[in-house]
Amino acid sequence: MNPEEQEQRNLLRTMLDSDAKYWTDQIDDFTIRTTETRNDSGWTNEEPKFVSLYEFLGRGAGKEIGQEVYNASVEQGVKSKKKIRRVKGAEGERVYPEAWLEMWFRDYDARLSMEVYNKERAKAALKKIKAK
Repeated sequence: MNPEEQEQRNLLRTMLDSDAKYWTDQIDDFTIRTTETRNDSGWTNEEPKFVSLYEFLGRGAGKEIGQEVYNASVEQGVKSKKKIRRVKGAEGERVYPEAWLEMWFRDYDARLSMEVYNKERAKAALKKIKAK
């Protein structure tokens, strides 16, 4: 092997070693960060963040949506809490885990989209039938 080839091999070996060290360091760093907040079984020690529908949506949800969310939480066994307001005469409001609300509203939006899609399909089918 000539000196030029040997130099290229050494350079390639050095680059591969530095890349491997970078990625193993990243994995070690990730492992250290995740074990700081988790127990031996891998479960997190953090409590879920609870938010009201008003906080989650940025506006009032309305009675109908509020009732749907509450019924879904009971049906799915999701823990909700009643947050007491400090204003005299005001009722408390329900708070739900934020991650669950994100999931529920994603599915709710999908259901609404399908309803609109199905209504449009039904209207188009009726037009075709009437046109015949």
